[in-house]
Amino acid sequence: MKKFVSHLLCLLTIMFVNMTAFASILTLPKPTGIFSVGTKAIEIRDPLQQMFRDTNPRRWMIQAFYPCKTHQETSHYMPNTLQDGSVDGVHVMAHVKLDAHFIHKGDDAISRRCWR
Repeated sequence: MKKFVSHLLCLLTIMFVNMTAFASILTLPKPTGIFSVGTKAIEIRDPLQQMFRDTNPRRWMIQAFYPCKTHQETSHYMPNTLQDGSVDGVHVMAHVKLDAHFIHKGDDAISRRCWR
């Protein structure tokens, strides 16, 4: 009986490890603040400088995160910056809205409380 239980535990461990290896989507936790989060990918090019490995103009990708109106959307983490939001083969999802409208002072009741 001990041998059977030992083999069963070993088999279950192998199955668990294999299942987690194939789990290719990870969703980051929701923000805990009073605002939802918007994001925008921004590309900056400097035509006067060259990339290190070729003659193309130097470019930088910046991912801006900012407060926005409430939403329930998820999107790939750092879209347009990371390939499909992938990090080491795992697709990372975040609670962000692409190109969401920025909350300005006085836009809604919540923002009015923050900018008193």
